[in-house]
Amino acid sequence: MKFSFVTYNLGGGEPSRANDIIITFFDKKELPDVCVFGFQEMKGQFNLNHYFHSAYQVPLIHNACQGVSKSFNLCLIIYVKKNIQFHKIEDNKICTRLGYHNWKYYGSKGIQNIILNIEGKIYLFMNLHAPFASAKAKLGGTYAQFYQDFIQKTITKFKSTYYSHNSGCFVLGDLNSRSYLNFDHVCKQERSCLLMKGFNTKNSTQQDFGADFPKQRVQQILNKKQFYKQQQIEYGTLVEKLKRSDALTTFLRDKDLKDIEEIQFLPSYKRNTKTAQFQLSKDDKLRLPGYADRILTNLDSINIKYNAYRYDILKDQSDLNITGSDHVPVYGLIEIFH
Repeated sequence: MKFSFVTYNLGGGEPSRANDIIITFFDKKELPDVCVFGFQEMKGQFNLNHYFHSAYQVPLIHNACQGVSKSFNLCLIIYVKKNIQFHKIEDNKICTRLGYHNWKYYGSKGIQNIILNIEGKIYLFMNLHAPFASAKAKLGGTYAQFYQDFIQKTITKFKSTYYSHNSGCFVLGDLNSRSYLNFDHVCKQERSCLLMKGFNTKNSTQQDFGADFPKQRVQQILNKKQFYKQQQIEYGTLVEKLKRSDALTTFLRDKDLKDIEEIQFLPSYKRNTKTAQFQLSKDDKLRLPGYADRILTNLDSINIKYNAYRYDILKDQSDLNITGSDHVPVYGLIEIFH
């Protein structure tokens, strides 16, 4: 059975933007048996007046307010093909306003879920907008504590209830992961690298290699402007550093949850809302881009065999990045073998 997953932080976009993403995905002619869409920071609620596809049954739609201000919504949408039997067991706001109740220190984000019985197998689908991954995540800190609590209160509880059914869990959303590398540290390395390669100007002073220059250099490498062989090496090295230093990947190394496939794509955040190119600052502070938008599963931990044949940034029909948010959408395609 084939499953697809698309996650996108709309950045305050209207439901019509979510509708556009669904159409973009189906226009790629990928028609899996089950299609799961998770949207975060939606301004408004998705409803049945939006997109239908003739190959699928009426979609399941679950909207949930994600924050204290109630200005944005989480939205989880699931399409199941007409020839597949399924029924809903539960849909729930596992927890919104995570900074309150028994979820402490985590800000006004949110989690929602839908549990389905599909052809006799139980699946948990969660749409999560997690708190920010601070630089302390590698050593523990708030972000790691959040995920420890999250797994205990959701995945572990679900497994204990449905494990006999070979149940599978999927978590998609803006998981807010970042590199735990310091931007200044990377820039200093870049500065040293350029000096060692004999890069020079008329006045080779410290000012020539100030904060703005490395920032522009890192941004140029990521966006692959003026691409040439030496820069290709730098690009691969920088991307590899970002992947290896990802806070969530580091935390999940000994946990049941994993990305559906090893990450091979560029970070999905932070992007310029008009061009979708990397934006290396927020609130006048420099920071590296991060793999914020992710799709995770527990299938490996319960010995369910599957093959992931897509895990990438979702682009439009012209193969260009989708604009309108400081995130770009990420999608995955897998086939499960029972």
